[in-house]
Amino acid sequence: MENGRKEAPGQDPAFKSQTRVPSINTKTPFSLEVITDELTYPWGMDFLPNGDMIVSEKPGAIRIVSPQGKVRDPLEGVPKVRYQGSGGMYDLKLDPNFKTSRLVF
Repeated sequence: MENGRKEAPGQDPAFKSQTRVPSINTKTPFSLEVITDELTYPWGMDFLPNGDMIVSEKPGAIRIVSPQGKVRDPLEGVPKVRYQGSGGMYDLKLDPNFKTSRLVF
């Protein structure tokens, strides 16, 4: 549970009982490892059956990245996206039957 102020510095509640949502403190250990820095605004990802990652880049490319960080050329046949302002390519997910369907949403 958050122990600090109920509202952010410089903010006043809109009504008397309005507060920020409490945060959750966790002691769950985690580690962070950069796999690659060769992507342009990576946004969504999923894991392929062989362990590689399929990654969407906001400007419109979809790439395959190995667990060792090798980034392949963008996949061909990806529809163009409107990359302007907040627009672009966002998340992607593999079909639950991807091994046979080969569908990516």
